[in-house]
Amino acid sequence: MKPEYRGGGIGTQFFQYLETTYREKAVLLKLEVEPGNTWAIEVYRKCGYRELPYMEMIKEL
Repeated sequence: MKPEYRGGGIGTQFFQYLETTYREKAVLLKLEVEPGNTWAIEVYRKCGYRELPYMEMIKEL
């Protein structure tokens, strides 16, 4: 996100919208985030998301 849009609550509002819209249709919401993206991690934590205790792996062909 561009710095001029950070801190305005757009991310928090978006996650509130997702939860309201999909509450009856989804069991959970899962995010992927780079460890160095501390701004996003802070927003996700503020919205109630928590870190999972495992590592994902992928192989590109």
